[in-house]
Order: sequence, then structure tokens, then C-alpha cells
Amino acid sequence: MHRLFRGTGRHPDQQACRDGRRPLNRRSGASRVAPGLLLIGTMKTQRHTMSTCAIPLAATALFCLLLTPGAAVAQADPAQHALAISAGALNFDLSGTGTEFAVAGRARAALSPHVALEAGALVSRLDEQTGRTTLIVPEVHLQYFWRAGRLRPYAGGGVGFGYRNSEFADDRTDLVLSAAGGALIDVSDRLAVTGEFRLRGFDLDLGDPNFPGTSAEWMAGLAWRLGR
Repeated sequence: MHRLFRGTGRHPDQQACRDGRRPLNRRSGASRVAPGLLLIGTMKTQRHTMSTCAIPLAATALFCLLLTPGAAVAQADPAQHALAISAGALNFDLSGTGTEFAVAGRARAALSPHVALEAGALVSRLDEQTGRTTLIVPEVHLQYFWRAGRLRPYAGGGVGFGYRNSEFADDRTDLVLSAAGGALIDVSDRLAVTGEFRLRGFDLDLGDPNFPGTSAEWMAGLAWRLGR
């Protein structure tokens, strides 16, 4: 009886192996995970957290940069003498519909610290019902500018002419009214990045509020400040 009570004196896992049974797991049935796997999982979680936080931090830094101009930029008026070139997409509904690549060159003359007069032209090649058509739109705009750090938003409107030279139709010139809104981001006291949306109505008829033809453009480019 005394020997049965004392047992064999072996560790329970040793006794289990001797009897052909699986050693007991003393962690309430939970599986044991290698330390290396735990480290890899922790590193993945940290990388995910860092990437999630990096996006809002980068956006905040960019926003602060735009609202914190340099000394020369802060002293400059929102409306400036400048030359600009831009390119983008032109969506049109004229003698046919579609979207084509377009380029534009423009010059601005500041009339006051916030008001500028812009003159320029847009050029594009359209695929119309009358064949390939060259579209040229010279126009003049009056624009109003604001400043928010390095950002200079603006809005304006103007008038011009739409000249179309088609392969299988006579040349055509229409009166054009347009409105635009955009912004410039000052990279330095001379150079700025531009972005603009412009909407046009072609062939204006004073007795009809609807335009026979329309176009809309999304353009991006560069502007170079002139003068002091």
C-alpha cells in the first residue's frame, strides 16, 4: 500500500511517455507558439500601424506647408503678372462628342492686388462627325484671386471665339462664353503649379438660353511670375 501511494517517483510527463501516452499540456489546452512567430506577428502589426498613421501625418504636413509661405511668397500679391502653360483633358459636345487632349498658353496682367486680366488660347484636335477638326479658342478672362499661405485660389469668366477647321466641312467661328475656377500653389517666389476647371458655351444666341455646343476642360501646368 505504501509503494502504491508513492508511485514510481518519475515526472508525470516521463511516466506518460513510458506508458505510451502523450505528455500533458499544462497551459489549459492552449497551443504553444514559437517566440519567432510571436515576433513576426508583432512586427507586422507595428508596420500596419505605422503605415496607417503615415497617411494622415503626410496630409497634415502638406497642408501646413501650403499654409506656411516663405517670406518672399507671403509678401507677394495674390494676383500677379505671369505666363502659364497647361495641358489636360477637353470634354466636348459640338459636331460630335468625346474627350481629347488639349494644351493652352496664357498670360496674366495684375490690375490690382486681387484682380488680373488673362489672355490666352486653347488648342485641341477633335474627332467630330465632319472628320478630324482643329479647335482653337482664343479668349480673355477677368479673374479674382485670394491667398491662403502658398495656395492662391481664383475664379473668373470671360469671352472669346471658337475657331474650328474640319476635314469635310467649312471652317466655323463661334462666339464663346466661359467660366473658370482653379488654384495656384507657389513653389517659389517665381514658379507656381496650376490646376483649373473651365466650362465653355459655343455659338451664343441671345434669344435662346441654351448653348448649341459646350466643352469642359481639366488642366494642370506651370506658371512663371514676371516682374518684381
